[in-house]
Amino acid sequence: EGGEVARRGDRIRHLCHIHERCVRGALPSVLAGTDRFLVVDKPAGLPCQSNRSGVLNVEGVLASMGYEGLHIAHRLDQPVSGVLVMGRSTKQQNGFLSADCAKQKTYVARVRPPLAESSMVCDVPLGWDGRRAVAATDGDQGKAARTAFRALGPPLPEDGTQLVECLPLQGRRHQIRAHLSLLGSPIANDALYGGDASFEDGATLEAFLDDEEGSLREACASAERDWCASCVWTKRVLAGLEKRPPVAGGIWLHSRRYQVPTFGLDVEAPL
Repeated sequence: EGGEVARRGDRIRHLCHIHERCVRGALPSVLAGTDRFLVVDKPAGLPCQSNRSGVLNVEGVLASMGYEGLHIAHRLDQPVSGVLVMGRSTKQQNGFLSADCAKQKTYVARVRPPLAESSMVCDVPLGWDGRRAVAATDGDQGKAARTAFRALGPPLPEDGTQLVECLPLQGRRHQIRAHLSLLGSPIANDALYGGDASFEDGATLEAFLDDEEGSLREACASAERDWCASCVWTKRVLAGLEKRPPVAGGIWLHSRRYQVPTFGLDVEAPL
């Protein structure tokens, strides 16, 4: 009703109207744990960070699995899978993020066309254009970035793609994806950076697919708010008046191994 005065011992619950993003149902799996960190294998398609106050992200999903109070110690792009380190407190998170904390990160990518040489290094500084990482030009405030690449074998005969080991020195946003594109060998199914491979069967799903009984439509209607533009749009999608948005899976980039000697961490995620 409003106007009430909160007193010692009162419990207050604040309810928010939130539209969660549509993500796949794959769950992170635990790879290792210490008293300071929990290391998980993040599935492709699950975002690290929250959508405002939503819970369909790594922290929220792990909390629903019983792993509460975790803090992301570094991030992986939403379409990237593999090793992700979570601090058990903000102190451990900050210690991991410290510039004094040495880390070695190993990724595996599947590119096309193959690398021009078996081993290559890209050290082009990177900027951000609001959507993707770009090579910083003279006068731009680009950030130093260096990534070493090594071919793990010849191109695959069925489609010409090649598996490549990627060793980023920094952790710039989209660093590996941008540097591979700048070398002329983008991740094969990363359309944002020039990849032209089609997603595998089942890699892209449609959101808001309802059953014959209209269960999803009924559930959304029960929480609908007239003042919410997202509610209006969702209602139109469920009525077939708007195109259902895709729920993409991942790109062919996997965080394979994370080594942090300071904290005794050396963890691999299966391919």
